[in-house]
Amino acid sequence: MKPNLVLLHGWGVNSKVWNGVIPSLEQVFHVTTIDLPGYGSLADQPPGENLSDIADAVLDQAPASAIWCGWSLGGMVAMTAALKQPKRIERLVLVCSTPKFMQDDLWQHGSSETAMQNLSDQFEKDYPKALARFFLLQLGAATDARVRSRELANDVFSEPSTSWNTLQSGLNLLRSTDLRESIKNIQCATEVIVGTEDRVIPAEAGRFLAQEIPDARLHEVAAGHIPFVTSRDWFTERMKQFTGVKP
Repeated sequence: MKPNLVLLHGWGVNSKVWNGVIPSLEQVFHVTTIDLPGYGSLADQPPGENLSDIADAVLDQAPASAIWCGWSLGGMVAMTAALKQPKRIERLVLVCSTPKFMQDDLWQHGSSETAMQNLSDQFEKDYPKALARFFLLQLGAATDARVRSRELANDVFSEPSTSWNTLQSGLNLLRSTDLRESIKNIQCATEVIVGTEDRVIPAEAGRFLAQEIPDARLHEVAAGHIPFVTSRDWFTERMKQFTGVKP
């Protein structure tokens, strides 16, 4: 019987962002992709007001026991779920995630308010264009970057569009969340994947997660913020190794 694997997307997209890697993962896992409230298939629902509410909504849709893989904001949700319902999460895989998105005097591994406001302005003005540009930046110098960026955008926009209210709510959540102390209480084995070329979440943020979560291991890859796209084969092999699954 294949082990259950839950995939959680990040801010600004929906579960379709995983489309490219799902066929490989489904060879060894029973995969469940879940949209966060206000995104994708749940675009007509109000966004969660805090991480705890979002984690509850995801737990309601997830298998009773599973490996949870969260990317970016999805990693924050996964960590919160593991703190709330530790018996439900067999193992965590945190992909380019962080305990605290915003920079301050005591935390330099985050985004500045200026960068956050620029991001907000771009997405409010033209969401599809801003998302396509975001994908293109993360795909870097790959020869097929424009094609893959377009494919990713098409996958995301195959679902109902996310409202500006949901996007803004997510940005406010990123501004206010700080999990640096609480992650010390995560009980399950955790794999932390860091993109050393990540322009969204500095690699040091992931290294901090691996250091502070009691049973965590760090894995670095020369990639940007979406290594499951740019380093797909590496990512799927790591997932198999993490869980001891044989194809």
